[in-house]
This record gives sequence, structure tokens and C-alpha cells, in this order.
Amino acid sequence: MLTAVLAGGTPALAAAPTNPLRIGWNGLVHLGRWTPVRMADGAYSLQDLVTVDPHGHLVEWGVEPTSDGTHYVRFGRPEAQLTAKLADSDVTLESNSESLTVLPESGKLILTVGALKGFEFAEADRTTGTFSPHFVAALSSAAELPIDPRGYDSAACVVLSGLPELSHAQSAALRTWVGQGGRLVLALPPDPGRLKSSPLASWLPFTVADEPIQVRGVGRLEAFSGKNVRIPLPQRQMMMKVTAPDGVTLAAERDDLLLVRIPYAFGVVTVLTLEIPPESPTAEFGKSPLSRWLALSDFCRQLVESPKPNAEEFRKTRRLGTQLSSTGITDLSSQLYAVQEHHADVRRTTPWPAMGWMLALIVVLAAADYGVVHFVLKRPQATWVTLPALIAVACGLSAWAAQSQNGTDWRTNVLELIDVDAATSTARVQTWVDVFSAAGQRRSIEVQPSKVAWLHAESSAGAWPEALTWEGFPETVFGGMYRSGGLDWNSARYRVAGPGRLDDVPWLQWSTQALTNRWSAGATSPVEAKLKFVGVGRLSGTLKNASGVPLDDWMIAYGNRLYRRLQDRGGDDVLPLEPGEVWDLDGPDVVQHNIRTLLTRTTSTVIGRSGENMKDVRTEQGRYDPLGLDPTELIRLLTFHQEIGGSGFTGLSNNLLEDRDATRQLELHRAVLFARVELPISEISLDGEEIAPNRRSTFLRVILPVERTSEEVRFLPKLE
Repeated sequence: MLTAVLAGGTPALAAAPTNPLRIGWNGLVHLGRWTPVRMADGAYSLQDLVTVDPHGHLVEWGVEPTSDGTHYVRFGRPEAQLTAKLADSDVTLESNSESLTVLPESGKLILTVGALKGFEFAEADRTTGTFSPHFVAALSSAAELPIDPRGYDSAACVVLSGLPELSHAQSAALRTWVGQGGRLVLALPPDPGRLKSSPLASWLPFTVADEPIQVRGVGRLEAFSGKNVRIPLPQRQMMMKVTAPDGVTLAAERDDLLLVRIPYAFGVVTVLTLEIPPESPTAEFGKSPLSRWLALSDFCRQLVESPKPNAEEFRKTRRLGTQLSSTGITDLSSQLYAVQEHHADVRRTTPWPAMGWMLALIVVLAAADYGVVHFVLKRPQATWVTLPALIAVACGLSAWAAQSQNGTDWRTNVLELIDVDAATSTARVQTWVDVFSAAGQRRSIEVQPSKVAWLHAESSAGAWPEALTWEGFPETVFGGMYRSGGLDWNSARYRVAGPGRLDDVPWLQWSTQALTNRWSAGATSPVEAKLKFVGVGRLSGTLKNASGVPLDDWMIAYGNRLYRRLQDRGGDDVLPLEPGEVWDLDGPDVVQHNIRTLLTRTTSTVIGRSGENMKDVRTEQGRYDPLGLDPTELIRLLTFHQEIGGSGFTGLSNNLLEDRDATRQLELHRAVLFARVELPISEISLDGEEIAPNRRSTFLRVILPVERTSEEVRFLPKLE
């Protein structure tokens, strides 16, 4: 009890191993993402869930009854502290840290229904050391799948083999998650009737024939896996006949698709027309030579796009991360956090210079007091008066200097990102808000969607619920989510009061609070496009601005090319696309660029050899500044992060915002429009009074379908 009191907590017994709380997926928790919390037996309901945010403040989550008894919270510290009170009871439960595993910053979670063979590669890779370790959570049955899309927020990939039975609510949640940027892998059984009777059939981006087909061979899967192991097929294989109008075929036998990746809104559906065998196969299933081949780790690794461990790359990345540790930024989300926290009129001093000034002040005060009492007054005992007087003067001057640097006004930065998929008429919207307070106080803050003509409130089942929460950055430095917390003697509390609202949020004097709000919506495409791919490096068609506001700093990307309208072909000033204006990609004002060359500021210089008639070409890539504070450059780079080389160019990982990277849409033959718009998407209120942000940056990205003139399009390979 004494230890508990000294630690700043309430005396309580440690959670027993039989704690009925079920947190995360089989105890796996991802910081900064939505985490499911439920009771094991479902006999009791939960209320008053409390977690800790990255600053050590206690967050009270408003708990409302749910049909499946599952609630969602976010953890901001590696300790994953959770306190839950049972409804209609005085019993309080606490999270059992021994039963929880906090995934590392780069950890990837794979959800499967049932234990599937071949996915043991995840544990084997972690033992050898990999920069992107994978963790597998095998659910005992499909009944454990959530009916809220936030339940999948921690998952990098969901694998369903054999089409387990899902309810309509589960299918709707899965659809929203995939549409918001998730990755779903489906391994289909041979019976088409099972898919046609499943609620998944209403939204999956492919169709199947009424009758199964027989395939002589599946050898094309060998090349996909990268494993030189022949696939034995002693007899014809029965499987569904899949038809996919979009996407990329990864393996096929003649006209029969074996493996295909298909875009759906901002996500991807990977379809395998064969089942992956379970860990404990029954009867003959899983014992055939083909099933044993499908259970190979190399094949399953490629299926979920997990790279093989590379010890040399791992060491290189760790060295790079160490070099950048002094900046406190190793991930793009950390840089976005820094961009939002920067207020132009506030000249705040970083911790190290502040501590240096404190030490210098101590030395100056000691020297000044010594000189006054020994050489001026010549009375050493006068130090009892002179030293407090000097300290008071120093404190007054320090307070004056701090106030002149930090100001006396509230300041707010808002960054908004609107993603619209023209094919499915869906949108995902996220707002980042950073509020600077000039005084220590508590206030309520509310972030609500503004009325936009082409955005519509989505009330359908499975929609992403609007929720305003804290925002953290994935670092181990002070204030980061992965830094272990110290003693919290009197942690402040605030409450999630409802959709888009927080009550009693604490601000220290001259401090900031970073918040985020995200929701899904229906949308009418803000641009009307008729695009056609007519050859390698050639996109044709027209684009009309139907958003109602000018599109600034805009560009269209397709394949590895960018299309812009420049004021001067030799310059870099982009002419805005005015409302209602139509732009013809075949017109004279179209300028094409290679995406990587333009965004990495790559330049080529011709150098002549001395005494020879030959010339060399020297290519130099620009240097990326992880401390850059330009939101337009950051969001543009985030949009095409993998296309321009990923961490190889920026030196930064992209773990927390990986689903915001549109590179996958380019790989699946879709075009991406990027633009900056003067269009407020959110309304910010403090204590019920609407405020005007000091800086607002709003970006629009639209995924556009492209008509292809041939069945298969191949782009030139990327040269690393």
C-alpha cells in the first residue's frame, strides 16, 4: 500500500491472472490506435473506462451500451494502463500488464480467423530481427470479428480463408475499414454459393461465376512466392471463377485468375482462389500436396506483403534512426506533429537551451551577489537580503521575457485532409488541431464537420464513428508515446464527452494540446474526370473542377508520372484550376514529370571529361529536411511516400500514417489528384464559442478511375 501511495496511485490489489478484461487482439496492443476492450464472459457491462494519454493525463472515455459489449479506447503510454468500473457495481478492474504485449512502433498486426498454416513466419522473423516485425492474432471464430470499423484500426492486414460466416454488421464494419485504407486477403473455397450467400458479396469488388471451374495447373503461383518449389497437382483443381474489372493480376492460368489484387476505395482486396489450410486440418483438407505448398511461409509472407528480414538493412536503418534521434523525429507522423505544434508568433525555447540558461543564471546570480556583498557593501551577512532581491529581479525579468516570447493569446493551428474515392463515392476526413494556451486553465473543446455541398453525412451501418481524441507521436523522446512514464503525482483528468467533444481538457501555461478527429462520409466527387491511359507515360482525357473552390498547388499522378499546368514551362508556379474550369490533358499547357525526380528535387548535370570528347551525367538527389515545417510539402510527400523511395529518401519511417500513402493506388492503375484548397472542413469551438484558427491548411486528394486501352498495363521497373 505504501508503494502504491508513493507511486501516486490508489491502493489496490494487483490484477489476478484470471482478470476478465480482454484488451486488444489476444493481448496485442498498438499505441495511438483504437483498441477493443471487452469482458471475457460478457456477464457484466463496463463503464468509466480510463486510460493515460502521452502527457500522462487520465482520459475518461464515455461508455455507451453496445450490441456486442465491446468498447474502444486509445493507449498513449507503453504501460497500457486501463482502469474499468463494472456497471451497477463498485468493482474496479485494472489492466494486467503481464498479459498484454505492446507492439513496437513498426510492428504489423495480422488478424486471421482460425490459426492458418504458413503464418508462423511472423514469430520466426522476430527472433532473427527485422525492422518491421509482424504479429499474428488468430481468432478462435468469426464471431470475434468486430462490428465497429475501429476494431480493425490496429490491424495491418486481415486474412479470411474459406469464407467464415459473418453477420451483416461485421461485413459493414469490414467494408468501411477496407474502404478507409485497410488490406483484406480472401482465400476462397471452391463453392461459389458460399460467397453469393455471404453479406460480403454485396460490396466486394469482383464477381464469381455460378459454377466452379477446373484448372489443370497453378504453377504461376511459384513465381509469385519467389520460392523455387514446384507445385504438385496430380489432378485438376476445383475453384471459383473470379472476374475482376480492375486491379492487378498476380497469377493466372490462361483466363482463370489465381491471385489478383483489386482496389476498393482507399484499400486493397487480395483474392486467392484457393484456401489456405488451417493449423490442424481435419479429414483430407490440408493434406494434399497443393495445400502443403500453400502453407509455405514464403508464400504466405508474400500474400500479406511482408518483406523478408534483411539483417544488413535492419542495422542500416537502426544507425539512421540513431543519427536522427537528436531531432526527436524518426517518423512522418512525428514531423506532422511538429508542423502542427509550430506557431509562428510564439518563439518557444527548446528544453536544452532552457536548462543551459538556468545554469548560466545560477552562475551569474552567485557571482553578482558575491561582488555586491564583498566589494560594494563589504558585509557578507547582507547576502540574506541581496540574494533574495537579485533572485526576485531575475524572476521578474524571466517572466517578462517569457511573456514577450510566448505571448498572451490563444492560438490554433488546423490541418485537414479530405480523401475522396470517385468510384465508390466515399470519403474519409481527418482533422488535426493544435491549441496553444497562454494561461494554465481547463476548457472544453469541440470539433464538428462543416457543411460542404459535395460531402454528405454517412449514417449507414458500419460507418466510421466521429471521435475527437488526443494525438501522439511515435517516439521515445520526451512527450512521445513510446517513452516510459515517470511518477504522476497528480494526473489531470479530462473526458471524452461525445462525438467531436472533450470536456475539462487541461492546459499548462504556454503549452499546447494536439488533438485529432476522423470520420467517414458519402461524397459526390469534387472533380469530374474522364481519363484514359493510351500508352506508357501517356495519360489522356479531361478534368473539371466541381468542388466550388479553386484548386491550388495541384497535380495528377498516374503510374510514375505527374501532370501539372505551369505558368512557365521552365518554372514551378502552378496555375490554379478555377471552379467549373475544364482542363484538357492533351492541351499545350500540360507538363509531365517523373514523380520521384520532381518531389525529390533530383537534378542532372552534364560534365565534360578533360581532353576527351565524351561527357558524363551526374545526378544528385535533394536532401530531405525532417525538421521542415511546410505542411504542403509534407502532405504531398506523404501522398507519394513509397513512390519516391520511402525512408530511403526521407530517412523517416511511415508507420502511423501508412494508410495515407497513395502509392498503392498508383500501382493498381488508378490516378491520384492532389490539391490545396481554401475550404474549411471543421468548425472549432472552445467552451461553446467558435474560434477562427490562426493557420488552416486543407488538402484534397481524389482517387480517379482510369480507362485502359489494353487488358494488361506494365510500367517500367523502379530503379533504386
